[in-house]
Amino acid sequence: MAWSTLGPMDLRAHFGAIWRRRWLVLALAVVVAVGVFGLTKLEAPTYQAQAELSVTPAVVGSSGQGTSQDRAIFLASTYAQLASTEPVLALAARDSGLHITEIAAARLLTTTASTSLGFLTVTAKGPSAGAAQALARGLTQALLTTVTAQTNQSLQAELNPVEAEIKSVSANLQNANLSAAERAALEAEYQALVQAATTRQLQPADQLTVVAPARADPSPVAPGPKRDAVLAFLLALVLLSEGAAAVAALSDRFPAEALDEEVGRVTGVPLLAHVPEGGGEDTVEAFRTLRTNLLFMDEASQTRTVAVVSVDAGAGKSFIAVRLAAAMAELGVAAALIDGDMRRPVVHERLNIPRQPGLGNLLGGAEVSECGHLYPDEPNLLVIPAGIPLPDPAGSLSRHLTRRVLGPLAAARFIVIDTPAESVFPDAATIAANCDGTIVVIDASVTKRREARSMMARLRQVNANPIGAVVNRSANAPRSTAYYSQQAPPERPDSP
Repeated sequence: MAWSTLGPMDLRAHFGAIWRRRWLVLALAVVVAVGVFGLTKLEAPTYQAQAELSVTPAVVGSSGQGTSQDRAIFLASTYAQLASTEPVLALAARDSGLHITEIAAARLLTTTASTSLGFLTVTAKGPSAGAAQALARGLTQALLTTVTAQTNQSLQAELNPVEAEIKSVSANLQNANLSAAERAALEAEYQALVQAATTRQLQPADQLTVVAPARADPSPVAPGPKRDAVLAFLLALVLLSEGAAAVAALSDRFPAEALDEEVGRVTGVPLLAHVPEGGGEDTVEAFRTLRTNLLFMDEASQTRTVAVVSVDAGAGKSFIAVRLAAAMAELGVAAALIDGDMRRPVVHERLNIPRQPGLGNLLGGAEVSECGHLYPDEPNLLVIPAGIPLPDPAGSLSRHLTRRVLGPLAAARFIVIDTPAESVFPDAATIAANCDGTIVVIDASVTKRREARSMMARLRQVNANPIGAVVNRSANAPRSTAYYSQQAPPERPDSP
């Protein structure tokens, strides 16, 4: 299944979206099945009766239009159409004794012809087995009567000219003035005409014969509550499953039920941490988890500079960058935090430090000692705010980031660089290309999978090195405070 506007959804993702909503899909399918069962239970029972008729065509000579079997099939189809005409239905309704109109009979009667043999099947439905049988018997008799009448009319139409000639010749024979030769000629003609009429009357005609009289099934054919409920359940299961997959594809959000798996599938990098919304001990533990995962990655010995990127503005990348740098500094690691978003910088506001001097000044040739600020209460963390605005931030970063910024920060063992929204400006890709690794921030409530997939493709296109993802505002973040509240023993009344 593919969505041309939303990017492809492979089979694994397709069935994964269904599996994540399996209980909802199953519950709704059960509700549909129960509803159908209840509704069909309220319906009046319907019984069915059937009769079988056979068509025997007249003998077809070598000059006929087809074989006997072809003729039988053709006649069966013709008689099936005749059975649905108003005169035949009216006669069937009258003969059934049910006191119904031909319109009502048309709704209850069907006649089908075999496509390989000359057989007709008359099917009738009714509120009781007797009514269905009477209606099937009525249509059978009405069809036989109509076919016989049509055959006789056709025969009589052929005999009428011959009989008229016979009467004419017979009248001429009454003339007493006829010569012997004339009388002999008329008598010969008369005999020939009588012989022709007799021969035509003796020729076989197409026949319709009842081979199985109308018989009703003693059990009703409808409603079938169990059958209908099972079919409704299966149909609802298929439709609801596909609907769940369609909703997942159209929403394009990361599903909370399988967030870790989907983030890994879309980004192609490991999930390093879940950061809950808000603050408190849970947030602190989340960044300690992030720090630990970074330190024990295979690339850890080579990862000194890390760019923090996200698709969306407001996804929380600045918050992640600040807290990650602080968490590293807590271990005694000489760390640096750089605000690489020179278009809409926020790091200086969060830390209550001046915006200038900073990164813009460094790119312009200033010294690190002039542009660095100490992180409040953390002497191991140096903060470099955005600094002065530049007319071409992406170009300046591309030309001077490594030589004028990262190189002079040789004393810092770990450098975190905040970036602008990757989908808006090229600065993020430029910074990521100049760093050892890139951390991708996914906002659980905002980021779309299509946009995240596109961002990863652009990062890899510039030879950036995505090393992991962080889910911000995650409802799946571990709750350490709940753990401690459950495990801690009750305090003694006299405890301080």
